[in-house]
Amino acid sequence: MARLHLLFLVFTTVVMAALATETINAEDNQEALKLADQQGDLSLSDLMDRSRRPGCSNRKCLRWYRGWWAAEPCQGDLRQVAICNKKEKMYCCAHACEAKKTCPTGCTNNASDCEFGVIPGGCRGRQCYCCMPPPPPPPAPGK
Repeated sequence: MARLHLLFLVFTTVVMAALATETINAEDNQEALKLADQQGDLSLSDLMDRSRRPGCSNRKCLRWYRGWWAAEPCQGDLRQVAICNKKEKMYCCAHACEAKKTCPTGCTNNASDCEFGVIPGGCRGRQCYCCMPPPPPPPAPGK
């Protein structure tokens, strides 16, 4: 029985090491792409080819965001989640993020916009984040 646990531990260690190496290689690749882009050696098509999921991905637009491709930029309450430049310029439009009752501040498309953190499950829609409100100020001393 103890051998089974040891084998499982060794197996998970090998898998974690492989994933860590893959992550480090991906980060190095992204740094190289940024450097090449700064030097002007990289075209938009090169960036599209080397990205994890290209902007023209039906899987990303239609399935993940539950959106649709449009010839014109997204108007009104719609949000633009991707741009495709293959033959003619196409825009992936999706419905706007919708705040649930548990979200006091509203929703955003980027978690990095939330200065004080994210409330999990506060918004409806893929890649929609509910930002936490700022903490209340500390009470005045002596009161």
